[in-house]
Formats: sequence, C-alpha cells, structure tokens
Amino acid sequence: VGGLRTAEDREHAGLLTVWTGGVLAVLFGITARIGGRGGVGMREVVEAGSVRAALEARRRSEAGEVARGADVWIIATGAALVGIYFAGWWVLN
Repeated sequence: VGGLRTAEDREHAGLLTVWTGGVLAVLFGITARIGGRGGVGMREVVEAGSVRAALEARRRSEAGEVARGADVWIIATGAALVGIYFAGWWVLN
C-alpha cells in the first residue's frame, strides 16, 4: 500500500507542501488586494455629506498605503515560499 516510504518521496512531499502553500498565499493575497477595495458605507456618506465626498475621502486615505496592508505581506510570503521551493528543487535535483 502507498505512503512516503523512501527519503525521496518525503522530499518530494515536502517540496509539494511548500509549493502549494506559496501559490495559495499568493492567490489569497491577490484576492484580498482586489476585494479589499469595497464601496463606501452609509456612515462614510453621512459623515462626508455626499457619496462623491465619501469616495474622495476614501481615495485620499488610501493614497500612501501601498505596502501597509496584510495583502502585500501575504503575497510577499507566498513569493518567498515559491522561491524556497525552487531553491529546494534545485538542490535536490
């Protein structure tokens, strides 16, 4: 019956785990980056006085936040894991 009996099988399973984790982290981060830009809520509209003012206030507040969000760090971590995968693959082959 199957299993990870040899050292080579265990190495391949480890690399597959790192690859899968990296790709999932990158995709999850991209999804968070795209989906994180939702609309404005009722509170923002009431506080700003109009929808346009609320949208402009949101745009101004997000102006300098390129690398502050968790989404960027998740993408970077995923890319690092994919890099570790390729380094491991290169060393093991």
